[in-house]
Amino acid sequence: IVGTRPNFHVSSIPEKIRSRVKIFKIPLFDVSSTYIRKALRENRPVKYLVPEKVEDFIRIRNLYAIK
Repeated sequence: IVGTRPNFHVSSIPEKIRSRVKIFKIPLFDVSSTYIRKALRENRPVKYLVPEKVEDFIRIRNLYAIK
């Protein structure tokens, strides 16, 4: 199983195994950890960017607050 990335080319898969590989196109989601930390510091929503339990953990412990 191969998940695609930007600039991914099927030709990068070795030819001898290419016929046995299943390719899944993954949509590009342009987000970074820096963006997520900044949003959390500014108390903006990060729904769909991190799992809900992760967000709860971060917010409860005030991990990315400005110190």
